[in-house]
Amino acid sequence: VETGQWFRGDEALRDNAVPQGFPPLTAVPQGVNSMLLTELMPTKIDQMRGAIGLDRGFFGETLPLADSQPGGIGMRAPCAIEYDLNQQFTQMTAFAAIINPPESDICLSRQRGETIRFTILGDNRKLAETTISWKNTTVPLAADLTGVKKLKLEAAPAGGPAWLHMGSAWISPTLWRNPPTTAAEWVRQHTLQETPTPAAAD
Repeated sequence: VETGQWFRGDEALRDNAVPQGFPPLTAVPQGVNSMLLTELMPTKIDQMRGAIGLDRGFFGETLPLADSQPGGIGMRAPCAIEYDLNQQFTQMTAFAAIINPPESDICLSRQRGETIRFTILGDNRKLAETTISWKNTTVPLAADLTGVKKLKLEAAPAGGPAWLHMGSAWISPTLWRNPPTTAAEWVRQHTLQETPTPAAAD
């Protein structure tokens, strides 16, 4: 933009975008049994392009399950996010989701081949992992965090041109001190029916 010129953006786009969230906490609070991970400031964010979305998608869009599952981290895979937990929590629960951004259509080759792998790591050890595709776009994932000091969440393209097209998100990522059930049971209870596959573009 030349000197003396200003770009004030598009009012319609701003009205349709979900406001960007900001973590209010820089350290794990005492005396809480559970908290959304979006409330805690990450210690490291490694994303190939752009900024992560807090409580919204990468492009500012509403996250899947927003009506029933609060909070979320919108990303553009590959992306890795790290948090200091200092052994304060024993479990994490979340829904892993793939999202088609408003900039692109889903052609047949994308629909058949694109996948993203979501991984929860504690102190560099793999604790839980799932790979999802357009056949089932939102999947529950949980991990035992007992004794974990550093939590790392990864989303990585695992098939097709996902690195170019696909958005992804951790929906309602929640940390628990005294979880109501085991990680495996939480996943069983929250396994969703198969999500309808988006129609492919001609």
